[in-house]
Amino acid sequence: MLRQHFKKWMSKSGNKLPDVIIIGAQKCATSSLFDEFIQHPSIVGSWIKEVHFFDHENKYQAGLNWYKKQFPYFEGDQLLMEASPRYLYHPRVPERIKKLDKSLKFIVSFRNPIDRAYSAWNMYMRIKESWWQRYKFSRRRSENHFLYDYLWKEEEQSFEYWIQRELELIHNGKKGYEPSIIARGFYQEQLTDWWEYFPKERFHYINFDTIKLDYAKTVNEVYAFLGVTQIGTAQQKSSNVGKYNKTAKDKLSKGVYQQLEDLYQEKNKNLSQLTGLNFEWIK
Repeated sequence: MLRQHFKKWMSKSGNKLPDVIIIGAQKCATSSLFDEFIQHPSIVGSWIKEVHFFDHENKYQAGLNWYKKQFPYFEGDQLLMEASPRYLYHPRVPERIKKLDKSLKFIVSFRNPIDRAYSAWNMYMRIKESWWQRYKFSRRRSENHFLYDYLWKEEEQSFEYWIQRELELIHNGKKGYEPSIIARGFYQEQLTDWWEYFPKERFHYINFDTIKLDYAKTVNEVYAFLGVTQIGTAQQKSSNVGKYNKTAKDKLSKGVYQQLEDLYQEKNKNLSQLTGLNFEWIK
């Protein structure tokens, strides 16, 4: 009986491609936003939040039929959504999505890149403690994933030491390596790469700092962008939130923190102008 139900479910899975994708950035409330949006009656989410079709070589080689099966079957005019925050950072993703020849829309969330980096570091430390998470991440390995070798080492790794290692890679011109915690905060460069393939009006931007200040307004602006009915009573629910007591500033020496601030100021100096958002961390 269970096998029959499974076959029926599979036969009714995957008849359409997504209409909107949350492409990042990592650790910028993408899980909470996805969980909120798919509660809307006009939006249908993928079976799992992060499909990783366009940034995972094995999945991408499986083809579009495999990708369609990651979404529920439905007949109607609802919008299909997925959220894979690595898409913003991965250099091959924009060109691959462009091949769909579909009027996709994209949602991008930005956060103070130093705080984002610290949140990512804490996430990777939690991954290191779980053999199952380590196994899943090991399956994504490619020639640019050499930082995982550092992550899996048994000795304790400080946030500051990892930053110094990645800064060396950046200064040597390395790109696209994983798992990045610094380069993923070069939002302006990543966004510019996407604009080479898609018109700017296809993108909606969210400032992480404003989500808590006015969550309902943030959500309804997305609904307006997508052309669905707005809901004025949205209440924030956090998803995939790490628990740690100290801040990035507490974990870094004054010199390293200033070095990161200067780097991100240079890398994102025009981000406010390009997105129309006010970022307090950009001076």
